[in-house]
Amino acid sequence: MTMHSRGQNSTSSGPSKPYPDFIPLSQPSSGIGASGSRSQGQRKNEKKRKHPASPAVGGDDDPMHTPWLDSLGMTEYESKEQRLHDEIVAYVAYIAPTQAETSARHFVITHLHEVIKRRFRDAALRMFGSVVHQVCLPDGDIDLVLETVHVVDTKEDQKRALFQLRNRIRDAQLANDIQVVGQARVPIINLKTTPQYGSFDVDISINNTDGVHAIDIISSYMTSIPALRPLLFTLKGFLSQRQLNSAASSTLSSYCLICMVISFLQVRFSIYRLYVTFPL
Repeated sequence: MTMHSRGQNSTSSGPSKPYPDFIPLSQPSSGIGASGSRSQGQRKNEKKRKHPASPAVGGDDDPMHTPWLDSLGMTEYESKEQRLHDEIVAYVAYIAPTQAETSARHFVITHLHEVIKRRFRDAALRMFGSVVHQVCLPDGDIDLVLETVHVVDTKEDQKRALFQLRNRIRDAQLANDIQVVGQARVPIINLKTTPQYGSFDVDISINNTDGVHAIDIISSYMTSIPALRPLLFTLKGFLSQRQLNSAASSTLSSYCLICMVISFLQVRFSIYRLYVTFPL
């Protein structure tokens, strides 16, 4: 019987041509010899599944977008510390809440308060967290606590009241995406306002005033430690890029980060006293 080489036409009695490992979208123009055979290395590479590379933060292929550096111009620095300081100051000036953003958040809170008072007439809606201290990122959420005597401080009673508020807010078309997180240690409503109301993320709890009581304490640290605010903005931006800034996902909350930075500066105050009290 006559033997046929791979790649030549053969009769029905001859060996059949092996199927490729995949169906090509187009015929390859190179990589296959005249005999139609592939090398062992080529077949090995074809069998490997190519996974898309995960985007690198700050890598050469995906450079960081740093528009705040435009304000620094082409100034040459003799001190790297001074350059870092100026970059942080420029970043804080760029990322800090604007007057328009602050007004938009208060606009949302005012309308939420009006809706909530239709159910609880004695309701007081108080804000706490990063928004109060003006250290929130542009996409930072709004933390609110509803104070009322009509809800007993039991978990079941709070959950029942939160479901009632969810229906009221939805009927008022303030938000479409509304969830009651009843299994949390502190039951809350988590909602995202409609684009008409700024598309803000809002968390509302009932009679949980711990965050409100901490406002004066954090404000006093903000005043006595000038380095605290820019460090918070820098670290919050760093963590936000890496999705490490949410207590709901078992990462760092804003309050936890504030406490960590305050502790860091207090412990090292004796060493870096001049820089903490009077930044560069």
